[in-house]
Amino acid sequence: MSGISSSMRGAVVTLTVVVGLALAYVVGTSNAQADEPDAAGPASSETITIRGSGSTSVVPDEGHFDLSGTTRAEGLDDALSRSSAELTTAVDALVDQGVAREDVRTTGAQMRPTYRRVKGQAPEPTGYSVTESVRVEVALDDAGDAITAATKDAGRALRVGGIRLAVSDETQATKEARDEAMADSRATAEQYAKASGRRLGRATKIVEPTGDRGSYDEMQALSSASTTRAFALYAGEQDLTVQVEVVWELL
Repeated sequence: MSGISSSMRGAVVTLTVVVGLALAYVVGTSNAQADEPDAAGPASSETITIRGSGSTSVVPDEGHFDLSGTTRAEGLDDALSRSSAELTTAVDALVDQGVAREDVRTTGAQMRPTYRRVKGQAPEPTGYSVTESVRVEVALDDAGDAITAATKDAGRALRVGGIRLAVSDETQATKEARDEAMADSRATAEQYAKASGRRLGRATKIVEPTGDRGSYDEMQALSSASTTRAFALYAGEQDLTVQVEVVWELL
């Protein structure tokens, strides 16, 4: 009995030592993990997403407009030739007016058959229709004369439309509008943070939607006939707007 008791006491002592070492390892490991800094930085428990908007006034210095012409003929080759000739005449007139050829670019071409339709009968082919269009960019001061020159000898086949005022360099104006948009988002976020008893942290994400920043005016189709009257465009002031969506930390 005494031998068995001694063995049991030895086993108990050994077990106690093993458990004690295990506890010491667990505690030591836990403390080491708590003291180790997070490589990603302290994580915020909450965030708030606020949109901001900023705008600045700009004065357009360019005029953009579309030229399009539609011709019809019995044969496709004939329709293409007529369409090309009429548009070439208009573009040459623009170049003579001082518009650079690289500022004229093709934006579309469409070829389709035409039919004569009589009620109760199958459509009868009559030929082909060809429509070609170009986009023209010109200094605003020269835009009126350019439109007049392009339509002067074009006849009724040529149409002018999509007149739009634009700014050639929006870099500085965009920067100013961006600063205002960020300030707008921050001011709103600070208001919400204060109302909830929190402090505003850093911006963790900023998104600026893509798209046209300018709210420039665009006019619809103007003419389907030739004209010799000068066409005037007035710049005025336009608003360039930037919107951002910012995710802020709440501390």
